[in-house]
Amino acid sequence: MILQTAKVRTPIGVVVLHAGEAGLCALDFEDSCSRLGRWLERRFGALTLEAARDPAGAVTALTAYFDGEVHALDALAADTGGTPFQRRVWEALRTIPPGATWSYTDLARAVGAPRAVRAVGAANGGNPVSLVVPCHRVIAADGTLGGYGGGLERKRWLLAHEAAAAGAALPLAAAQEAIFQAPEPTGALAAADSLGSATVLTAPHSPEAARRARRDPAPRPASCAGS
Repeated sequence: MILQTAKVRTPIGVVVLHAGEAGLCALDFEDSCSRLGRWLERRFGALTLEAARDPAGAVTALTAYFDGEVHALDALAADTGGTPFQRRVWEALRTIPPGATWSYTDLARAVGAPRAVRAVGAANGGNPVSLVVPCHRVIAADGTLGGYGGGLERKRWLLAHEAAAAGAALPLAAAQEAIFQAPEPTGALAAADSLGSATVLTAPHSPEAARRARRDPAPRPASCAGS
């Protein structure tokens, strides 16, 4: 199996993505990409990864997303694989608009399994195409952030970024939790160096991220995607 791959620098860490003919089949932060490797090997067997400039249009879409166009990921094709139940959960996640959040109970109801909250949570956490399948938009019923494999600082940053762009407000409890602060913006998308076998591109920071960055320094990012 041949997959196209690329890396994109974002305000909250380097994103690694892989795409096949049917669309994106894996996307995660670089500091936990070993999880993606295991997922892809189980799904496809032996893999050949070919560095590409813009696999499935995802580099362009991610750049626009981090520059404040938070609907830019909506139209990307995602080839997630998974069980029928997992695919139902992942498809439901893509109906949550930027600036909105659901609880795990809301998600369970949306897939027609209101008593399967734990199973829904497990499927949410197993999402192989983070950001595009927005598992970060699911929070705890009490309004706190809940879990996120990428680290709560990243989850909070993503929700704040989307809320600011959409003109929405975060739940109070989530808004009171620690925020991931972005470094100073670097301008438009620019070619950078090469890490491993994939070209690394730099996604610009949104105006909201830039305003937050000027107020406080950025902590180092935590681990990666899934909830």
